[in-house]
Amino acid sequence: MRYWILKAKSTGPHRYDYKKKLRPGRADNWERVSASSELAVGDRIFLWESSHKPCLAGLGEVIKPVGKFLRVRYLTSRFEQRPDIAFLKTQRIFDRANFLKPIPGTVFDLNAAQARELYRIATAQNIGMHPWPDLPNEPAVEDLESEAIEENRKLIPHLRRERNQQLAKKKKAQFRRTQKGRLYCEACKDDGLRYGKLKRDIFEVHHRLPLSKAEGPVKTKLSDLAVLCPNCHRAIHRTRPMLKVEALAKRLASK
Repeated sequence: MRYWILKAKSTGPHRYDYKKKLRPGRADNWERVSASSELAVGDRIFLWESSHKPCLAGLGEVIKPVGKFLRVRYLTSRFEQRPDIAFLKTQRIFDRANFLKPIPGTVFDLNAAQARELYRIATAQNIGMHPWPDLPNEPAVEDLESEAIEENRKLIPHLRRERNQQLAKKKKAQFRRTQKGRLYCEACKDDGLRYGKLKRDIFEVHHRLPLSKAEGPVKTKLSDLAVLCPNCHRAIHRTRPMLKVEALAKRLASK
């Protein structure tokens, strides 16, 4: 079994509309241009959207390679969060990946390490889309556990202690004032009532812009923060690039 990038036009008269056609279980014929003869039944496909902002759109598998045509079964709908070419080019593992270079063709092979990382990025951003359970779909623990604090570049266990206790308290107090005394997760809307008196200690304060990217002291305003439950806080920090709170809220509301 091998891994391939399959590119489709998303502009012009012959564009392929991923939004309408990409559905789990649906099969489609693709014309191969400069395609490898090594494609085989069961090979895994990453579907690439070649729009004005090229990006990864979904996943599929080869069910019948015949001559210049390729029959593919889709395994996901079109990704809501689509890792784009600009972000993928920042990942060192893809430095030699041909699908990110201006090379003619529609089919490009991936090595196993590249495929695993591309799958991890895609599924971490698109919760619930995990058709290949033998591949990882979350980042290493160190990406989640350690981040920079406001005052300097010292690393601390982020989930064990909020980085600025006074700032966190002020944010929660402001949130209560604007929400008629209520405190709840801005992503999943859980109010924590089932925890009783422990409720006030459940919620965490999230920095909308990752502090790990800061080079020095950061001046943080209350508008730069969000109130989240621990589960949503972890979920956001497991995405690359990091999901916005509003994007996670929209995704959870649609479930």
